[in-house]
Amino acid sequence: MHRSPRNREAGSAYIIALMALVILSIIGLGLALVTQTEMQIGGGEKTLQKMFYAADTGVSNAVARALVNKDFRQFTFVLKDNEKSLLGFQHEVTDSAFMPLLSAPCNLCEVNDQGEYGHDQYKKVNFGETPTAVRKSVLKTTDALGAKTISTIVELQPFQITPDALASALSDPTAASLLKF
Repeated sequence: MHRSPRNREAGSAYIIALMALVILSIIGLGLALVTQTEMQIGGGEKTLQKMFYAADTGVSNAVARALVNKDFRQFTFVLKDNEKSLLGFQHEVTDSAFMPLLSAPCNLCEVNDQGEYGHDQYKKVNFGETPTAVRKSVLKTTDALGAKTISTIVELQPFQITPDALASALSDPTAASLLKF
């Protein structure tokens, strides 16, 4: 019995199609894995940015407290996350004392010229401040989900700082230890 060459190729198209299907499946699974990894990286970056901006809010609060109330002490406040989630995240922001680092004459400040304000001496004052934002769940767990600390130097001018306010800012030895540069 003599077989024709055509009968030997029977089923080869099936094997080629199956191999192409396996290769395309591997490529598809690889792309799915890369996409999942990129989504996790993006979520982590979003969380990191939220912690940074929460800590930056601490700097703004410290400047506002110094300008309005002349309050340079350490304080802590809570920022609730505005996202709708089952866990309800929040940031606990701890600000170091708004520590005066340098107080120098404000030579270019017009308010120091003779006239209506001539009797009060305003200065330019550099303050150091270190806020730390800790991301937590509102559930009663003590585990932090992440933390971000930033260090800043803020110059306020013209600024009038009294010796009493300066002494109260410098009186707490633990307050200076929170300041990090």
